[in-house]
Amino acid sequence: MASKFTLTQVRDKRRLTQLLIDQLPEQYRAPVDEIYPIWWQNLRSGGGMRLTDRGYDAFCNLLQLEHYYFPLAGLDLHTVIAMDRKLQLPYYVEFRKRVSHQLILFGSQEAVLINLYGDLKKFLAKHS
Repeated sequence: MASKFTLTQVRDKRRLTQLLIDQLPEQYRAPVDEIYPIWWQNLRSGGGMRLTDRGYDAFCNLLQLEHYYFPLAGLDLHTVIAMDRKLQLPYYVEFRKRVSHQLILFGSQEAVLINLYGDLKKFLAKHS
């Protein structure tokens, strides 16, 4: 489902969180200081854009943001760190039976680039 709101490269998670809170239905709105730790895995201001389970749920079900799926098997620490550093828009890692299953991106530009590279690890290795 497409949303009226389109994500752009806003690496400032606090600012992005506030912009998205403003898009929520009134009954789901809360102060940014309450929502921020619920939505984001890495709470450091310059930290990565990985979403928590509840952040993913909010992005998909409440905000209905456009998202893209990529298979993800054998996620290693090097790849996790590279995603944290290099992905500029929110993403979620879905696990099944404690094994990484797929990457869900909330940014079309990065999704297109990963498709062009043909592989997430190639994209991360060559993209700064």
